[in-house]
Amino acid sequence: MTKENFTEELRNRLPEYMPDRYKNLTFSEKKTNKNNGVELTGILVDDGSGCTPAIYIDEMYDSFCNKPEYALPFEEIIRNLAKTIVDVMDNKPDTDNILKKIKEGFSHVIPKLINAEKNKELLETCPHRMFLDLAVVYEIMLGTNQFILIRNEMSDYHGMTEDELYHLAVKNVREQKQVVTLNQILKEMVGVEEDLEQIPMLIVKTKYVTHGASVMLCEDVLSEAADMLKSDLYILPSSINEIIVIPVDFRNGVTGLKDMVNTVNQTQVLPEEFLSDSVYFFDRKLKRLSIAEE
Repeated sequence: MTKENFTEELRNRLPEYMPDRYKNLTFSEKKTNKNNGVELTGILVDDGSGCTPAIYIDEMYDSFCNKPEYALPFEEIIRNLAKTIVDVMDNKPDTDNILKKIKEGFSHVIPKLINAEKNKELLETCPHRMFLDLAVVYEIMLGTNQFILIRNEMSDYHGMTEDELYHLAVKNVREQKQVVTLNQILKEMVGVEEDLEQIPMLIVKTKYVTHGASVMLCEDVLSEAADMLKSDLYILPSSINEIIVIPVDFRNGVTGLKDMVNTVNQTQVLPEEFLSDSVYFFDRKLKRLSIAEE
């Protein structure tokens, strides 16, 4: 079954699984270019309000076609998708609230670090600046995992320059940063605590889970992490959503760390969440970030 046929079958069958309050929904296919040039296929859900969420079905399709031993029956896929749509629609922010956040935008503007080379076309459409081998773009946060990219045609809405956007966004993400020890991660996951001196590693992210790599723009946060570890730092880009911070004498050296980052990117990170294969170096004394040299 092609992805087009898979999507069409979902669209045609979904109304059968909708509760009465959502019988008026219409479903259409939407292809969206995401980060790193990744094209995703979604089911656009329209209730006539002007706010139309998209539910992406690429992982469902890949599992259905390429992992038959794990794939759910098609009927179960439709049933689960219908439940997801009901949950999204039940919790969908109203259009007036979205427009209010866009118009008032200042406290909702956050930076997003992306791979510069893989997003050349995207960068032509939005205000941005280069940062080492990365690029900084800006999004408006509407709610949990709901963001709108600020495009060139939107950036003049408040008469803000890119420099003003940058400083505003960095200020906002700084207020949402989280620096978490591996002890805390292990405790949350399995209730185990290890000695930080044995595993000197920090995870830097944000309170809203996404956009964590943009904390690399905050030299004071990196300086705080360096003080915690009492060392210059190597920074490993887990994804666009978080970074891993380790002391420079941890192990492996730059070459080994780059190999590790590359392996993780190839096997564990979604293509649209890939940030970089580089390893970064933070000088604790100079408070300066650079690409680590081998």
